[in-house]
Amino acid sequence: MACTEVMNDEAGFFFSRSRPETLAQAVVQAAALKQQGKHKLTDPMQALNYNPTLEHHISQNHRYVGDHPNKQTTRFSDDLNI
Repeated sequence: MACTEVMNDEAGFFFSRSRPETLAQAVVQAAALKQQGKHKLTDPMQALNYNPTLEHHISQNHRYVGDHPNKQTTRFSDDLNI
C-alpha cells in the first residue's frame, strides 16, 4: 500500500476510504491475481511517479541549494566529512 500521489496507474488497485466498496473491489482483484500467480510487480520502481534513490534526492537538494539566494558556500560533502 502507498499514497496514490506517488504511484502510477501500473502500480495496482486504488481505492477511496470514503467509498468502502472500492476497497472491497481492490481486495477481490488482488486475490484473483494471487490465485493466478500474477500478484507481484515485476519492477516495483516502475510503479512510482518519482525517483526514490538517495543519489537522486541528494542531487535535487544540491540543485535547490545552488539556486537558492541564501545558499551557503560549503559543499555538501564537506558537511559529511567525505
